[in-house]
Amino acid sequence: MGMFRSSLSFKVSVTYADPNFFEIFSFPLLQGNASQALKNLNSIVITEEMAMKFFGETDVVGRTLGLEDGPSVETFLITGVAKNLPGNSSLKFQAVIPFKFLQRWWNDGDWLNYYLNTFVLLHPNTNPELLENKFASVFNRDAKEQIRKAKILASDIEFGLQPLADMHLNIFGNDAGSKRSRYAALTNESLFEYSLILGGIAVMIMIMACVNFLNLSISGLLQRSKEIGVRKIAGGLHGR
Repeated sequence: MGMFRSSLSFKVSVTYADPNFFEIFSFPLLQGNASQALKNLNSIVITEEMAMKFFGETDVVGRTLGLEDGPSVETFLITGVAKNLPGNSSLKFQAVIPFKFLQRWWNDGDWLNYYLNTFVLLHPNTNPELLENKFASVFNRDAKEQIRKAKILASDIEFGLQPLADMHLNIFGNDAGSKRSRYAALTNESLFEYSLILGGIAVMIMIMACVNFLNLSISGLLQRSKEIGVRKIAGGLHGR
């Protein structure tokens, strides 16, 4: 993810993604073709909010946008306008640029850099455990020299898979004490412990409310029993 500044001094949060980004994730495009929007090197998809900010309308496919990154200004062709992201989405962006644009001037081959949120779509018949084992074998083979130079143990680093639905509340994976260093969702992440704490507080409030209700009910019954007793006594004296 990068930060670009336009000629109008607007800051834009940019996400780099593969060409099939809008086919895998359910971010509908108001304008443009989801399968083609990120095919070209200098293509860009912006949200409707950014389209309104830059152009005052959302029908902007085919227009160009110059974005500044450091000393240089790159010109991008707008190929899609995405509907504004829902507030509860863990993936946040204002613009999306092809990842191969980033690779043009910085193609990172360091296996020990853990800075990317990488999502994969598995075939329905894929066994996740077997695939995870393949991750380990590829890493141990291709990163062998880098591991040796860094003077670390290959067993200290573990690659694995995490279901997308599990990512929002469990940002480091399922295994307690896991060695995996799984990065959180881009934004809006939470912790399962927070849900437990908030749930516990809610239960305590409910218990306190029930106890208070019982105390008030018992107190009301005691007062009523005194009233009934007094009436009985008064009725007995009246009968004499």
